[in-house]
Amino acid sequence: MSEQRLIEVLRSLKEESASGTEAEDKLSAFRDGTYRLDFVFDSSSRTFSSQHDPERTYENGQTITGQLADENLRFSLLALPSENEWADSLKRDDSFAMTVRILGFDGLFQRPIFGQVGDSSEMPEEPEEIPDDSDERKQSLEPKTSIPTKPSLSLHSDDSP
Repeated sequence: MSEQRLIEVLRSLKEESASGTEAEDKLSAFRDGTYRLDFVFDSSSRTFSSQHDPERTYENGQTITGQLADENLRFSLLALPSENEWADSLKRDDSFAMTVRILGFDGLFQRPIFGQVGDSSEMPEEPEEIPDDSDERKQSLEPKTSIPTKPSLSLHSDDSP
């Protein structure tokens, strides 16, 4: 099934506020596929264990949360431990593309749980910072010229009589 169809199903799950069981049923058709999706990073934390990862593939990796790009859909993504350095380098609102598979659905937070597909040789595309209006506002408030400062004064004792 296609990425677009997956996103449509995720949208409907959000609109319906589907229970975990309902969501798992609707997502079962997508379990065997892999999907190249665009994500926007919000935060990450160490993955210790997950009921959605019985093989412990993602243990000691990172659990990344954020939104699907151009969608108002939250996600959790379990990244491989080999990608910890990359995941640690992400900043809020960085975007990245990654090939993932569906691991499950978090009924409490109403978001899909994806797992990274591939080995460490398949590094995700470099994060790309999304422009933020607040950055533009900050720049417009910064002075355009520097204000000269007085050099610091040092006091010397005069040894002459």
